[in-house]
Amino acid sequence: MFEQVTGETGKMSTFEIIETPPFAEYKGQDSFFGGTPPLSEGVGYAVVVGFGVVFSIITTALIILNGYFGSKGEITSEHFK
Repeated sequence: MFEQVTGETGKMSTFEIIETPPFAEYKGQDSFFGGTPPLSEGVGYAVVVGFGVVFSIITTALIILNGYFGSKGEITSEHFK
């Protein structure tokens, strides 16, 4: 933020950069959204569980595809050495 300040000569000619901290208007508030959550708790659980299910399905599909098309069909503990 720029603020015009008076110099020693009394003229309003110099500009000084005054840094305000980001989100200073929210200092001391408990919530960014004014105390009410933007989504319900059920939506939060659905997002977390949904991402978990999607990533586990993708991982399982990749392992199955590696078994069919990969050079090593069987994955054992020796695979990671």
